[in-house]
Amino acid sequence: MINVIMNIGDVMNEIVKYNNNFNNIGLRNFNANELDILMAICSRMREKGEEEITFHFDKLKKLIKYSDKTNTFVKDLENTYDKLISIKLKIGDKRKFVKFVLFTRYSVNSDSQTIDIAVNKDFAWVLNELNVTFTSFELQEFIELKSSYSKEFYRRMKQFKTTGIWKVSIEEFKQILDIPSSYKASDIDKRVLMPIENELGKKHNLKIKKRYSSKGRGRPTVSGFEFKFNKEISPGKTKITGEINFNIFAGRKVRMYDSIYDRYNVMTILSIEGKEMPAIRLQNVDDGYIQEFAFNSSEHFMNWFEKNKI
Repeated sequence: MINVIMNIGDVMNEIVKYNNNFNNIGLRNFNANELDILMAICSRMREKGEEEITFHFDKLKKLIKYSDKTNTFVKDLENTYDKLISIKLKIGDKRKFVKFVLFTRYSVNSDSQTIDIAVNKDFAWVLNELNVTFTSFELQEFIELKSSYSKEFYRRMKQFKTTGIWKVSIEEFKQILDIPSSYKASDIDKRVLMPIENELGKKHNLKIKKRYSSKGRGRPTVSGFEFKFNKEISPGKTKITGEINFNIFAGRKVRMYDSIYDRYNVMTILSIEGKEMPAIRLQNVDDGYIQEFAFNSSEHFMNWFEKNKI
């Protein structure tokens, strides 16, 4: 079975995917460029096991649409890692827990224009064991956000995308988004909620509801928030039946969802003169590897994709 989205366009976007525990820490002390770098790294290291990954500066810059006018890319790389190792992921509860740093090797070489990164072997599951509790989103959509508060909220919104609702106490909200303790309610409205609403409100139909508690006499205080947004339905399966004239789609690039790797590959339908069934060109988004296939019938086409679980 396959899930095909008929969408004419360029090569598909990178997918960021990680265990939900990664959302328990606030990354608001990262600036926008540093957050983009970190999420781009996560997108390429997911489900790679303990493999050390090498990035070329040009590739990483292209992924995050980095503006190099100030020539500060190497400094941004260094700052990203310095901030990352200053925080610890925490697994467990108040009585029994473990803290750890996700990446254990982060080597930058300005001469070769490369960066080598290795994940903590004991906790590689954060980027690898992604079958149940995980967060996933498109890197491009994340990069387009300008406010670091919007980026941090966006990650949590994607964690709850199947329900379309996130309820959180004011204490947890401040902790997760790393909001300064000195911020009053009016500061949170202006500096945190307003940028979030401006960047995400219209596109995701975001509605923000404040929850109040009254302690004794006096004016009720904000005790938490209820955020509602558009639900996202997981890609389904589409069964192909009967004969289909694929030549009407000749030359088009089609988005294809690969459920095993939770990514979109690119299929180009190639016209074959005199034949109703075309050949296809399938491009892997991770390494650019291209394969071409020809089919005798719609049934042959369907069976091949079912066999490969795409």
